[in-house]
Amino acid sequence: MNFKTPILVILFNRSNNAEQLFESIKKLKPNKIYINIDGPRINNHNDITEVEKCKDIFSKIDWDCIIEKQYHKENLGCKNSVISALNWIFEKEEKAIILEDDCIPCLSFFHFCNDMLIKYEDDKRVMQISGSNFININNSDNCYFSSINDIWGWATWKRAWLMYDLQMKDHQKLIEQNIIFNYTKNNKIANWLKIYIEDALMPGSTTWSTQWTYAMIKNNGLTIVPPKNLVENIGFTGPSTHGQSKSWKHYSSFKANTINNYKCPEFIYPNLFLDKLRYKLIRKTDPNLFLISKLKRFVKNILIKKINLFN
Repeated sequence: MNFKTPILVILFNRSNNAEQLFESIKKLKPNKIYINIDGPRINNHNDITEVEKCKDIFSKIDWDCIIEKQYHKENLGCKNSVISALNWIFEKEEKAIILEDDCIPCLSFFHFCNDMLIKYEDDKRVMQISGSNFININNSDNCYFSSINDIWGWATWKRAWLMYDLQMKDHQKLIEQNIIFNYTKNNKIANWLKIYIEDALMPGSTTWSTQWTYAMIKNNGLTIVPPKNLVENIGFTGPSTHGQSKSWKHYSSFKANTINNYKCPEFIYPNLFLDKLRYKLIRKTDPNLFLISKLKRFVKNILIKKINLFN
């Protein structure tokens, strides 16, 4: 199979996941793969073993394929490893498909991403292609544009990634000038995104994806969503960097589906109705929106105000 779009694989210490991802990619036999593996943590023998297993798994590529490797000797951590991987591939490529080790796609995912990367290559209003769809709309074959950018198997262009801003320098402007609401057209979704932006600015934050969402909001870029879910996330059934809450495991029930036909929207504008439906599921699964988290943020904000009052 002559599949030319580069695929970036991001791995660490979960060889069982890496094996499943490898088998999925092997069915496609792409022309070019970039493999990023974070280094083991200091004195962590399990990491050392698992990292070597991941390297061994992807050494089994037996088809005609250009292989680029970025194997870190030291542990960068989830955030820095992912950012490093994305910076690396977009130093060399104009577009790419991105898969972390817990995101297991079907073949339709690759072809959907490839088609959308070509179709919207020069349209700056589109910044991401998603492989996830958690809304069941009566066997519809319609794609839609969204202001919610799930990154469990996705694709983008160099032109979009260059807008990534780890420091989120204009975050205050986005909040104060209602830019987030103007982007989502939904107060609840806007407030939810604000929570993540504020959390990502906290010392010790390990997230990289909020800063990507921030870049999309700031540049008014949208995600195109497939008509069905194309990627199974297996990261909620074992150890993971994020998503430790039991509520996240609901997403494990969404399997990868094959699609043969899909229709793109005539206009590039977020589907407000479907975004609202997506947010209903987010409310049920995201611990940041549970009452206990709201109470913790309330107390924290009071303490911050009192500290600022005495300074």
